[in-house]
Formats: sequence, structure tokens, C-alpha cells
Amino acid sequence: MRDIEDAQVKRQAEADDILKKYEEALPIRQFLLTNLVRSSDGEHLRLRIPIKILALSLDKMGDFPFNDPDEVRYDGRTLIVRGTKSHYVADDVLPLIGRLFPMFKLVDIDSGHWVISEKPEAFRQAVVDFLHEAEGRDTW
Repeated sequence: MRDIEDAQVKRQAEADDILKKYEEALPIRQFLLTNLVRSSDGEHLRLRIPIKILALSLDKMGDFPFNDPDEVRYDGRTLIVRGTKSHYVADDVLPLIGRLFPMFKLVDIDSGHWVISEKPEAFRQAVVDFLHEAEGRDTW
């Protein structure tokens, strides 16, 4: 993204050409390209959130502020959709997830981290199935 910002590209196709050096999956590149907007002078594309701000916030973006299920817990139904090719929701954290979200349902989808971009139909179906399972129940 820094290379895109530095190049001051005029079209998304130019930005995509730069991203191809780092990511081969088109759905992921398309997702990343949604962060581009036209600059105020209309001459080039810029990131919606400046790269400096993203870089300063990167550590906190992946953080989950609650780690003690004895202090904070959500007892309603919860859907966890996990890409099986991603390391973000590893098997070893499932017991902690279960303590924080005792009524969680896990759906594994054969994809990387950005499930919704890589496998949109499988993601949609997981959400629809989860919502249909809730029909007729008084609790969430």
C-alpha cells in the first residue's frame, strides 16, 4: 500500500499492478483496492486512511481487548467464521473463545483470512444458515 501511495497512481489498474507483486489472489487485491479514493485535487488516488495512521495502529487492529472470561463474557449466540488457510483463529484459542462466547458456532471455510472476499458465497451461506437456526428461538 505504501508503494501505491508513493506512486500516486491515477487508476485502480495501476494500483492493482503494484499489488500483484505482493498478493496473487485477485479477491484480496480487490478488497484492498476499495481503500483507494480520489485525491482532493482529482489528480491521483490516495488511501482513504493515510498509511502512516494505519502503520501506527497496526498492532492494535489485531488485538482483542478482553482475555479474561471471568470478567467479560457474551452469553448470546455467536458465529465464528474461520478461513482454514489463515492462522488468526488457531485451534488452540478455541477453548478461550468458548469461555468468552459459550454459545459460539464455528464454521470453517477453505480460504485464507479474508473469507468474505475469497469465498463470498460460502460466507453468505454460513451466515444465512446461522440466522435460520435462530428462527423460533427466544434468545440469541
